[in-house]
Amino acid sequence: MSFNLFVLAAAIAVGVGSGIAGLINSPVRWSSAFRAATVGALASAVAIIITVAGTGRDPLAYAHIIYTILTIGIPLTAFMLLVRSSGAPRLLRGVLILMLLPAPLGAYATYIEPFWLTTDRVSVPVESAAAGLRIGVLADLQTTNIGDHEIDAIDRLIAETPDVVLIPGDIWELESEVFETRKPEFAAALSRLDASVEHVVAVNGDHDNYLGIVDLSTGTDIIVLDNEVIELESRGHRIRIAGLSIGGNEERRQGALSQLPEGDQGITRVLLTHRPDVVLELPENTNIDLTVAGHTHGGQVQLPFFGPLVTATDIPRAAAGGGLHSINGNLLYVSPGVGRVRDRAPQVRFGVRPSVGIIDFYDPTNATL
Repeated sequence: MSFNLFVLAAAIAVGVGSGIAGLINSPVRWSSAFRAATVGALASAVAIIITVAGTGRDPLAYAHIIYTILTIGIPLTAFMLLVRSSGAPRLLRGVLILMLLPAPLGAYATYIEPFWLTTDRVSVPVESAAAGLRIGVLADLQTTNIGDHEIDAIDRLIAETPDVVLIPGDIWELESEVFETRKPEFAAALSRLDASVEHVVAVNGDHDNYLGIVDLSTGTDIIVLDNEVIELESRGHRIRIAGLSIGGNEERRQGALSQLPEGDQGITRVLLTHRPDVVLELPENTNIDLTVAGHTHGGQVQLPFFGPLVTATDIPRAAAGGGLHSINGNLLYVSPGVGRVRDRAPQVRFGVRPSVGIIDFYDPTNATL
Protein backbone atom coordinates (compact mmCIF):
# COMPACT_ATOMS: atom_id res chain seq x y z
CA MET A 1 0.00 0.00 0.00
CA SER A 2 1.35 3.45 -0.91
CA PHE A 3 1.87 5.98 1.86
CA ASN A 4 -1.00 8.19 0.69
CA LEU A 5 -3.41 5.24 0.62
CA PHE A 6 -2.28 4.21 4.08
CA VAL A 7 -2.93 7.71 5.42
CA LEU A 8 -6.38 7.79 3.82
CA ALA A 9 -7.26 4.33 5.15
CA ALA A 10 -6.05 5.24 8.64
CA ALA A 11 -8.16 8.41 8.72
CA ILE A 12 -11.28 6.56 7.56
CA ALA A 13 -10.64 3.78 10.07
CA VAL A 14 -10.35 6.34 12.88
CA GLY A 15 -13.60 7.97 11.80
CA VAL A 16 -15.65 4.80 11.32
CA GLY A 17 -14.25 3.07 14.40
CA SER A 18 -14.86 6.09 16.61
CA GLY A 19 -18.36 6.55 15.22
CA ILE A 20 -19.31 2.92 15.87
CA ALA A 21 -17.91 3.12 19.40
CA GLY A 22 -19.96 6.24 20.05
CA LEU A 23 -23.16 4.63 18.75
CA ILE A 24 -22.97 1.64 21.07
CA ASN A 25 -25.89 1.80 23.49
CA SER A 26 -27.68 4.53 21.51
CA PRO A 27 -29.12 7.17 21.80
CA VAL A 28 -26.18 9.56 21.49
CA ARG A 29 -25.25 11.27 24.75
CA TRP A 30 -22.14 12.87 26.21
CA SER A 31 -20.97 9.41 27.25
CA SER A 32 -21.21 8.35 23.61
CA ALA A 33 -19.05 11.28 22.54
CA PHE A 34 -16.50 10.41 25.23
CA ARG A 35 -16.30 6.79 24.00
CA ALA A 36 -15.87 7.99 20.42
CA ALA A 37 -13.13 10.43 21.43
CA THR A 38 -11.28 7.76 23.41
CA VAL A 39 -11.38 5.22 20.59
CA GLY A 40 -10.40 7.92 18.06
CA ALA A 41 -7.42 9.02 20.15
CA LEU A 42 -6.19 5.45 20.60
CA ALA A 43 -6.63 4.65 16.91
CA SER A 44 -4.82 7.86 15.95
CA ALA A 45 -1.95 7.00 18.28
CA VAL A 46 -1.64 3.55 16.68
CA ALA A 47 -1.62 5.10 13.19
CA ILE A 48 1.09 7.57 14.20
CA ILE A 49 3.21 4.80 15.76
CA ILE A 50 2.92 2.73 12.57
CA THR A 51 3.86 5.81 10.55
CA VAL A 52 6.92 6.42 12.72
CA ALA A 53 8.01 2.80 12.29
CA GLY A 54 7.55 2.89 8.53
CA THR A 55 8.97 6.30 7.63
CA GLY A 56 12.05 6.61 9.77
CA ARG A 57 10.56 9.29 11.99
CA ASP A 58 9.79 11.71 9.18
CA PRO A 59 8.00 14.71 10.80
CA LEU A 60 6.29 15.53 7.49
CA ALA A 61 4.73 12.07 7.54
CA TYR A 62 3.35 12.67 11.05
CA ALA A 63 1.95 16.00 9.90
CA HIS A 64 0.27 14.27 6.96
CA ILE A 65 -1.48 11.63 9.02
CA ILE A 66 -2.54 14.12 11.71
CA TYR A 67 -3.89 16.46 9.04
CA THR A 68 -5.86 13.66 7.37
CA ILE A 69 -7.33 12.46 10.65
CA LEU A 70 -8.36 16.04 11.47
CA THR A 71 -9.98 16.63 8.08
CA ILE A 72 -11.46 13.16 7.43
CA GLY A 73 -11.49 11.02 10.58
CA ILE A 74 -12.95 13.54 13.03
CA PRO A 75 -15.63 14.91 10.67
CA LEU A 76 -16.61 11.34 9.74
CA THR A 77 -17.08 10.48 13.42
CA ALA A 78 -19.15 13.62 13.95
CA PHE A 79 -21.32 12.86 10.93
CA MET A 80 -22.08 9.31 12.12
CA LEU A 81 -23.05 10.58 15.57
CA LEU A 82 -25.17 13.42 14.17
CA VAL A 83 -27.20 11.01 12.04
CA ARG A 84 -28.25 9.21 15.24
CA SER A 85 -28.36 12.26 17.53
CA SER A 86 -32.10 12.90 17.56
CA GLY A 87 -32.95 13.92 21.10
CA ALA A 88 -29.32 14.55 22.04
CA PRO A 89 -28.50 17.64 24.13
CA ARG A 90 -28.42 20.80 22.02
CA LEU A 91 -24.87 21.66 23.11
CA LEU A 92 -23.63 18.23 22.05
CA ARG A 93 -25.23 18.61 18.63
CA GLY A 94 -23.56 22.00 18.32
CA VAL A 95 -20.17 20.49 19.14
CA LEU A 96 -20.70 17.72 16.57
CA ILE A 97 -21.63 20.28 13.92
CA LEU A 98 -18.43 22.22 14.66
CA MET A 99 -16.47 18.99 14.26
CA LEU A 100 -17.67 18.81 10.65
CA LEU A 101 -15.93 22.08 9.73
CA PRO A 102 -12.42 20.66 9.18
CA ALA A 103 -13.77 18.63 6.23
CA PRO A 104 -14.60 21.57 3.93
CA LEU A 105 -11.53 23.48 5.14
CA GLY A 106 -9.38 20.47 4.29
CA ALA A 107 -10.99 20.14 0.86
CA TYR A 108 -10.26 23.81 0.18
CA ALA A 109 -6.66 23.60 1.45
CA THR A 110 -5.94 20.44 -0.55
CA TYR A 111 -7.86 20.87 -3.80
CA ILE A 112 -8.43 24.60 -4.32
CA GLU A 113 -5.85 26.95 -2.83
CA PRO A 114 -2.74 24.98 -3.95
CA PHE A 115 -3.85 25.60 -7.56
CA TRP A 116 -5.25 29.14 -7.12
CA LEU A 117 -2.30 30.94 -8.64
CA THR A 118 -1.80 34.67 -8.18
CA THR A 119 0.78 37.31 -9.10
CA ASP A 120 2.65 38.83 -6.18
CA ARG A 121 3.66 42.42 -7.02
CA VAL A 122 6.20 44.48 -5.09
CA SER A 123 8.03 47.74 -5.76
CA VAL A 124 11.65 48.39 -4.81
CA PRO A 125 13.02 51.94 -4.45
CA VAL A 126 16.33 52.47 -6.26
CA GLU A 127 18.40 55.23 -7.77
CA SER A 128 17.10 56.63 -11.03
CA ALA A 129 19.47 54.56 -13.21
CA ALA A 130 17.59 51.37 -12.30
CA ALA A 131 14.08 52.82 -12.39
CA GLY A 132 11.84 50.90 -14.75
CA LEU A 133 13.64 47.58 -14.37
CA ARG A 134 11.24 44.66 -13.96
CA ILE A 135 12.24 41.27 -12.53
CA GLY A 136 10.05 38.17 -12.52
CA VAL A 137 10.44 35.40 -9.96
CA LEU A 138 9.58 31.74 -10.56
CA ALA A 139 10.26 30.01 -7.25
CA ASP A 140 9.67 26.51 -5.95
CA LEU A 141 7.76 24.86 -8.76
CA GLN A 142 8.74 21.79 -6.74
CA THR A 143 6.63 19.57 -8.94
CA THR A 144 6.65 15.97 -10.13
CA ASN A 145 5.58 16.95 -13.65
CA ILE A 146 4.81 19.96 -15.81
CA GLY A 147 1.04 20.36 -15.92
CA ASP A 148 -1.50 23.13 -16.38
CA HIS A 149 -0.58 24.76 -13.06
CA GLU A 150 3.10 25.07 -13.92
CA ILE A 151 2.35 26.23 -17.48
CA ASP A 152 0.00 28.87 -16.11
CA ALA A 153 2.79 30.18 -13.87
CA ILE A 154 5.14 30.51 -16.84
CA ASP A 155 2.41 32.14 -18.95
CA ARG A 156 1.80 34.74 -16.23
CA LEU A 157 5.46 35.66 -16.10
CA ILE A 158 5.77 35.94 -19.87
CA ALA A 159 2.67 38.16 -20.02
CA GLU A 160 4.31 40.61 -17.57
CA THR A 161 7.27 41.16 -19.97
CA PRO A 162 10.01 41.18 -17.31
CA ASP A 163 13.56 42.11 -18.24
CA VAL A 164 14.90 39.21 -16.18
CA VAL A 165 13.32 36.12 -14.65
CA LEU A 166 15.02 34.71 -11.55
CA ILE A 167 14.54 31.07 -10.54
CA PRO A 168 15.62 30.49 -6.92
CA GLY A 169 15.65 26.71 -7.12
CA ASP A 170 13.50 23.68 -6.32
CA ILE A 171 12.23 23.30 -9.87
CA TRP A 172 11.35 19.64 -9.28
CA GLU A 173 10.94 17.16 -6.46
CA LEU A 174 11.51 13.70 -7.90
CA GLU A 175 13.61 10.62 -7.41
CA SER A 176 16.57 10.80 -9.80
CA GLU A 177 15.44 7.84 -11.93
CA VAL A 178 11.96 9.34 -12.37
CA PHE A 179 13.43 12.73 -13.18
CA GLU A 180 15.42 11.18 -16.02
CA THR A 181 12.21 10.07 -17.73
CA ARG A 182 10.53 13.48 -17.27
CA LYS A 183 13.41 15.74 -18.27
CA PRO A 184 11.96 16.55 -21.70
CA GLU A 185 8.84 18.21 -20.27
CA PHE A 186 10.85 20.25 -17.77
CA ALA A 187 13.34 21.25 -20.48
CA ALA A 188 10.49 22.30 -22.80
CA ALA A 189 8.95 24.51 -20.09
CA LEU A 190 12.26 26.27 -19.38
CA SER A 191 12.96 26.65 -23.09
CA ARG A 192 9.61 28.34 -23.60
CA LEU A 193 10.35 30.79 -20.80
CA ASP A 194 13.81 31.47 -22.22
CA ALA A 195 12.39 32.14 -25.69
CA SER A 196 10.06 34.84 -24.33
CA VAL A 197 12.27 36.61 -21.77
CA GLU A 198 15.57 38.32 -22.51
CA HIS A 199 17.41 36.93 -19.48
CA VAL A 200 16.64 33.90 -17.28
CA VAL A 201 18.94 33.18 -14.34
CA ALA A 202 18.66 30.19 -11.98
CA VAL A 203 20.23 28.62 -8.93
CA ASN A 204 19.55 25.22 -7.44
CA GLY A 205 17.51 24.51 -4.31
CA ASP A 206 17.18 21.66 -1.85
CA HIS A 207 15.32 19.23 -4.12
CA ASP A 208 16.81 19.87 -7.56
CA ASN A 209 20.53 20.19 -8.32
CA TYR A 210 22.93 22.38 -10.27
CA LEU A 211 23.95 19.82 -12.89
CA GLY A 212 20.33 18.84 -13.49
CA ILE A 213 19.32 22.45 -14.17
CA VAL A 214 22.32 22.89 -16.48
CA ASP A 215 21.20 19.77 -18.33
CA LEU A 216 17.65 21.10 -18.69
CA SER A 217 19.01 24.41 -19.98
CA THR A 218 21.07 22.90 -22.79
CA GLY A 219 20.36 24.71 -26.03
CA THR A 220 18.96 27.80 -24.28
CA ASP A 221 20.43 31.06 -23.01
CA ILE A 222 19.44 30.30 -19.41
CA ILE A 223 22.27 31.08 -17.01
CA VAL A 224 22.69 28.70 -14.06
CA LEU A 225 24.87 30.18 -11.35
CA ASP A 226 27.03 28.20 -8.94
CA ASN A 227 28.32 30.65 -6.35
CA GLU A 228 29.31 33.18 -9.00
CA VAL A 229 28.54 36.67 -10.23
CA ILE A 230 27.42 37.81 -13.69
CA GLU A 231 26.56 41.16 -15.25
CA LEU A 232 23.67 41.62 -17.67
CA GLU A 233 22.17 44.53 -19.58
CA SER A 234 18.52 45.06 -20.49
CA ARG A 235 16.96 48.21 -21.96
CA GLY A 236 19.91 50.23 -20.76
CA HIS A 237 19.83 48.78 -17.25
CA ARG A 238 23.03 47.22 -15.94
CA ILE A 239 22.33 44.33 -13.56
CA ARG A 240 24.82 42.40 -11.47
CA ILE A 241 23.52 39.11 -10.07
CA ALA A 242 25.24 36.85 -7.56
CA GLY A 243 23.77 33.35 -7.49
CA LEU A 244 24.37 31.10 -4.50
CA SER A 245 24.20 27.31 -4.71
CA ILE A 246 22.96 24.79 -2.18
CA GLY A 247 25.86 22.46 -1.47
CA GLY A 248 28.36 24.45 -3.50
CA ASN A 249 31.94 25.42 -2.72
CA GLU A 250 32.04 27.62 0.39
CA GLU A 251 35.08 29.62 -0.75
CA ARG A 252 33.36 30.44 -4.06
CA ARG A 253 30.22 31.36 -2.14
CA GLN A 254 32.04 33.86 0.04
CA GLY A 255 33.79 35.23 -3.04
CA ALA A 256 30.46 35.85 -4.77
CA LEU A 257 29.06 37.59 -1.68
CA SER A 258 32.09 39.90 -1.45
CA GLN A 259 32.18 40.64 -5.20
CA LEU A 260 28.51 41.62 -5.57
CA PRO A 261 28.68 45.01 -3.74
CA GLU A 262 31.82 46.14 -5.60
CA GLY A 263 31.96 48.76 -8.36
CA ASP A 264 30.16 51.96 -9.23
CA GLN A 265 26.64 52.98 -8.31
CA GLY A 266 25.20 52.84 -11.82
CA ILE A 267 24.44 49.14 -11.56
CA THR A 268 21.58 47.24 -9.89
CA ARG A 269 22.83 44.54 -7.52
CA VAL A 270 20.70 41.45 -6.87
CA LEU A 271 21.53 38.45 -4.71
CA LEU A 272 19.76 35.26 -5.86
CA THR A 273 19.54 32.38 -3.40
CA HIS A 274 17.21 29.53 -2.57
CA ARG A 275 17.27 29.92 1.20
CA PRO A 276 16.60 33.41 2.51
CA ASP A 277 18.82 32.99 5.59
CA VAL A 278 21.79 34.40 3.67
CA VAL A 279 20.40 37.89 4.31
CA LEU A 280 21.32 37.39 7.98
CA GLU A 281 24.98 37.11 6.93
CA LEU A 282 25.05 40.46 5.16
CA PRO A 283 26.46 43.56 6.86
CA GLU A 284 23.90 46.17 7.77
CA ASN A 285 22.82 48.55 5.01
CA THR A 286 24.88 47.06 2.19
CA ASN A 287 24.55 48.55 -1.28
CA ILE A 288 22.97 45.29 -2.50
CA ASP A 289 19.64 46.46 -3.87
CA LEU A 290 17.71 43.26 -3.29
CA THR A 291 18.03 39.65 -2.18
CA VAL A 292 15.59 37.25 -3.89
CA ALA A 293 14.80 33.88 -2.32
CA GLY A 294 12.20 31.14 -2.13
CA HIS A 295 12.31 28.00 0.04
CA THR A 296 9.63 28.84 2.64
CA HIS A 297 6.52 28.52 0.41
CA GLY A 298 5.15 31.23 2.67
CA GLY A 299 4.83 28.50 5.28
CA GLN A 300 2.17 26.79 3.11
CA VAL A 301 -0.24 27.33 6.01
CA GLN A 302 -0.76 30.82 7.42
CA LEU A 303 -3.18 31.77 10.17
CA PRO A 304 -4.66 35.25 10.67
CA PHE A 305 -2.79 37.37 13.25
CA PHE A 306 -0.06 34.70 13.51
CA GLY A 307 1.37 34.05 10.07
CA PRO A 308 3.06 30.86 8.91
CA LEU A 309 2.94 27.89 11.27
CA VAL A 310 6.27 26.55 10.00
CA THR A 311 8.94 28.70 8.35
CA ALA A 312 11.99 26.41 7.82
CA THR A 313 14.23 29.47 8.22
CA ASP A 314 15.77 31.74 10.84
CA ILE A 315 14.55 34.99 9.31
CA PRO A 316 11.61 36.70 11.06
CA ARG A 317 8.25 34.96 10.74
CA ALA A 318 6.67 37.86 8.86
CA ALA A 319 9.41 37.78 6.22
CA ALA A 320 9.21 34.00 5.89
CA GLY A 321 5.53 34.41 5.05
CA GLY A 322 6.56 36.06 1.79
CA GLY A 323 6.83 39.48 0.22
CA LEU A 324 9.26 42.38 0.53
CA HIS A 325 10.89 43.07 3.88
CA SER A 326 13.88 44.95 5.29
CA ILE A 327 16.22 42.95 7.51
CA ASN A 328 19.13 44.83 9.09
CA GLY A 329 18.70 47.52 6.46
CA ASN A 330 18.82 45.05 3.55
CA LEU A 331 15.81 44.45 1.31
CA LEU A 332 14.70 40.83 0.97
CA TYR A 333 11.99 39.45 -1.30
CA VAL A 334 10.77 35.96 -0.36
CA SER A 335 8.51 34.36 -2.96
CA PRO A 336 5.70 32.13 -1.61
CA GLY A 337 6.41 29.98 -4.65
CA VAL A 338 4.31 28.08 -7.14
CA GLY A 339 4.33 24.56 -5.73
CA ARG A 340 4.22 22.77 -2.41
CA VAL A 341 6.14 20.13 -0.48
CA ARG A 342 5.65 16.70 -2.02
CA ASP A 343 6.37 13.15 -0.95
CA ARG A 344 4.97 12.38 2.53
CA ALA A 345 3.98 15.91 3.51
CA PRO A 346 0.33 16.99 3.50
CA GLN A 347 -0.39 18.48 0.07
CA VAL A 348 -1.87 21.74 1.31
CA ARG A 349 -1.84 25.51 1.09
CA PHE A 350 -3.99 27.62 3.34
CA GLY A 351 -3.85 31.40 3.65
CA VAL A 352 -0.89 31.67 1.26
CA ARG A 353 -1.79 31.20 -2.39
CA PRO A 354 0.86 30.00 -4.85
CA SER A 355 2.33 32.88 -6.81
CA VAL A 356 4.83 34.17 -9.30
CA GLY A 357 6.61 37.38 -8.36
CA ILE A 358 6.85 40.66 -10.23
CA ILE A 359 9.36 43.15 -8.83
CA ASP A 360 9.34 46.68 -10.23
CA PHE A 361 12.22 49.04 -9.45
CA TYR A 362 11.28 52.71 -9.16
CA ASP A 363 12.84 56.05 -8.36
CA PRO A 364 11.26 57.31 -5.08
CA THR A 365 12.26 60.88 -5.95
CA ASN A 366 10.01 60.83 -9.01
CA ALA A 367 6.71 62.25 -7.77
CA THR A 368 4.77 60.74 -10.67
CA LEU A 369 5.48 57.18 -9.54
